[in-house]
Amino acid sequence: RGDDKVTILLELLTAGSDLGAKVAQFSDEVDAEMLGLLQQRVETARAYGDAGVLARLEDLYRVLKLEYQRNQASPAMRLLDDVLEILGDGEVESAGGGGFGAGTSTSAGSAADEALAEEYYSRRRAATACMRKAFSGGVDAGVDIFAAAAALAEAGPLAAQELSVEYVRLHEFVGETTELLDEAKARQADLARAIARAQRETAYEARQQQAASDGGAGSKAELAERLQQLELARMAYADRQRSISQLDEVLFMAKALDEPGS
Repeated sequence: RGDDKVTILLELLTAGSDLGAKVAQFSDEVDAEMLGLLQQRVETARAYGDAGVLARLEDLYRVLKLEYQRNQASPAMRLLDDVLEILGDGEVESAGGGGFGAGTSTSAGSAADEALAEEYYSRRRAATACMRKAFSGGVDAGVDIFAAAAALAEAGPLAAQELSVEYVRLHEFVGETTELLDEAKARQADLARAIARAQRETAYEARQQQAASDGGAGSKAELAERLQQLELARMAYADRQRSISQLDEVLFMAKALDEPGS
């Protein structure tokens, strides 16, 4: 069994641009044992100081760890992962949410805004379609499920694998996503309080240094470092806020699918 894992790892390491397809092919084989084998190779490469090999191994480890976590997640959380992947990193969302044309009056700017808007709504439509398919088990409303099953059987196992959709109950998806969102908002509130406290402390220290005639270089360097950490915390807050906004949007779209005529 371990030899099989090693063979798969070698195939993944040489997959190049086909890595995504290969990971999907061997998804069921990605487990704690495989991650352990790969971690051993990472440590060996680090010990020998082979930067090129180490970078490739670490990149593959990150990819496989995400796949392992996805495999361990619930169907609802796997669907959420798919939907967030479709929506992207949130930058297009923020543009589509009413920020078009801000500070831009040229025709070139308008064209760029329209392109962003179209991409935003295109991603929303794709994400909604992904959820609708999962909530219906891959069968669209009005489809003859017996005819569809017969056609799928005739197409063979490969088509079955490509066309199969993991069924997710809508209420479970909404419940788990809401729980995740509530936790994220609670952590965001904690971070906001920590940032506010740090701002007050650094502002006080800055005033103290200005008032003191003998402020040493050490204390100034320490204050500069704390200000840098504060800026990093602000950036993390902004990133998390985009993620929270995306979760809010996903919940809105999912709940809309539960309405009559959706």
